Amino acid sequence: METRGMTRRDLFRFTAAGGVTAAVGLNFGEGGPRAAAADDTSTPDGALQALVNGNARFLAHNMTSFNEDQDLINSGIPESHQPFAAILSCGDARLSPEIIFDQVMGDLFITRVAGNIATPEIIASLEYAVAALNVRLIMVVGHGACGAVTATDRRTVVEKTQISALYAPLRVAVETAGQGASFDAKAAFNARVQAILVQNSSRLIAERVAAAPQTLRVVPAYYNLVPTPPGPPPGGPPNGQVDILPIFPLTPAAP
Repeated sequence: METRGMTRRDLFRFTAAGGVTAAVGLNFGEGGPRAAAADDTSTPDGALQALVNGNARFLAHNMTSFNEDQDLINSGIPESHQPFAAILSCGDARLSPEIIFDQVMGDLFITRVAGNIATPEIIASLEYAVAALNVRLIMVVGHGACGAVTATDRRTVVEKTQISALYAPLRVAVETAGQGASFDAKAAFNARVQAILVQNSSRLIAERVAAAPQTLRVVPAYYNLVPTPPGPPPGGPPNGQVDILPIFPLTPAAP
């Protein structure tokens, strides 16, 4: 099959140029976001910065990963993979972590499920990424226009399916996001809820987060997605921008 340059960007024509709302202490430096190869991902903060930089390249239509992927395929796929970050994201087809963070194959360990919920199977997979692959960052990514959150809020009945099995894990965010919260606000809050479940439900993950120096961070994030029309509101974040959200404190283990 013929390879056509950077055509996957066509999937994201809704993406507008812009910046990333990042955690305190993250920056792009002079001259804009750095190339992926220049990122130091050996620490949790460095791993987070690499994703922030990659999202900035995605927004600026200055991606580098596709060409690097092709070079990797042509030169030979390595026997093992050494991702620096693990991602828990929704299964929504408009959100592809490798693309929105402009990362080369092998850089991200990705788990996906509708509503980006922290099921036992998902947590076990993330534990594998930590224990066996030594990732330094786990990011839980929610997004705008999330059908799973909307269906949960509306208690939508879908006959002859098990879709309602998703509703119970999502009800916490739907119920506690705040009175009058929009569907998107509930989706953002759900990313924070699921992130703390990942962090506090695993002894391995919790211990690495609490270690000094810290060897792992768990970070919730929100991918801005407003279908067009109407599209993003004037002055609001552009489609495609990833906002880094605050995480609830780590709960110490009981004695």
